[in-house]
Amino acid sequence: MPWKDGHIQVNHPREPWVGEASSIFIHGTLNTLKGKSGSPDRELYVAAKRAFDMDAAFNVVERTASREACDSLIARIIAGGCKARFVMPHPDFDDEDDPGASVGLTNALPFAFAKYLKDLTGCAIDEEIIQMARVGRTKLSKWQRFLYQPSFGGAIRTDEPYILIDDVVSTAGTLAALRSYIVRNGGTVLCATALANGVGKNQPFPITQETSSNLAEAYGDGFAPYWRETFGHDVGCLTEAEGRFLRTWRDEEKNEGVGVGKPLLQRLRTQFDAVAAA
Repeated sequence: MPWKDGHIQVNHPREPWVGEASSIFIHGTLNTLKGKSGSPDRELYVAAKRAFDMDAAFNVVERTASREACDSLIARIIAGGCKARFVMPHPDFDDEDDPGASVGLTNALPFAFAKYLKDLTGCAIDEEIIQMARVGRTKLSKWQRFLYQPSFGGAIRTDEPYILIDDVVSTAGTLAALRSYIVRNGGTVLCATALANGVGKNQPFPITQETSSNLAEAYGDGFAPYWRETFGHDVGCLTEAEGRFLRTWRDEEKNEGVGVGKPLLQRLRTQFDAVAAA
């Protein structure tokens, strides 16, 4: 991992947000997706997640998918005025919620989810874009996820917009990286959807102006150039979940007596340097 003048410096370029739906359409909670411990639903989830059991995956998708989220997705497709293409991060290097998953093609849920949405909407499933780099994000802390980002490859279609899909989202960093790859190569992204997150509610995708302003106020004028220099993209390219994480940490540090502005920014730099060196 590259360092400059004793500080970590990675290059994870992201494209500015423009035109996408502001929320990731979520179908249910992670607990609903997994099912209760010891239940038949949990057994089906484990088979779908860890053994690439497509029959089990279809069962999990059908009991998790919500009519409200599907209606929102269909409305977005209609508003877009043309058919879209569903695309997911795969191979499944990056299961966000399951540290026990093994390396390789084990998670059938995104594939079953894509087929479910294809049958519902008539939109195609993209087979060209694939995830190129394994970063092991399942086992990484949220701090480490800023430093280790996935990369993608494959041909980009410019005649149809993409809909990003996954089984689970937390910080949405993987979907943000996938979106940037598409946009950087001439494609467009219509919206994003996932089967589950922690709370089962639609999740803001781009960082909001409120969160961006809160970060600028807390970390001071040096925050924007620091972020650009360290991570290779502007603060405005973060997801809302990533921004909220930094805002929550800011509050914790303030409660520990670290001042706002330059002292807090220096504490943030030290934190990332320590994470990178660990």
